[in-house]
Amino acid sequence: TNTMSKRFPCYVASLRKEWGLSQEELAALLPRGNRNRLRDVESGRAVPNAQEILAYSLLFGLVPHRIFPKYVEYLE
Repeated sequence: TNTMSKRFPCYVASLRKEWGLSQEELAALLPRGNRNRLRDVESGRAVPNAQEILAYSLLFGLVPHRIFPKYVEYLE
């Protein structure tokens, strides 16, 4: 199955809100700082790349499978 045809829901949006961050604020902390990219990852329309997964893990202090369970499960 093609990864792009799948949707991978994640917890980025709920973590962002829990931390009191806007999309703009969180995007500014990410490698490319792109709010549209963040929106696509939050909605499951885009698959995060390794750099983004590492950044989210470091920012939220969680291992990747806690943030992107379906995607990590798919990769395993």
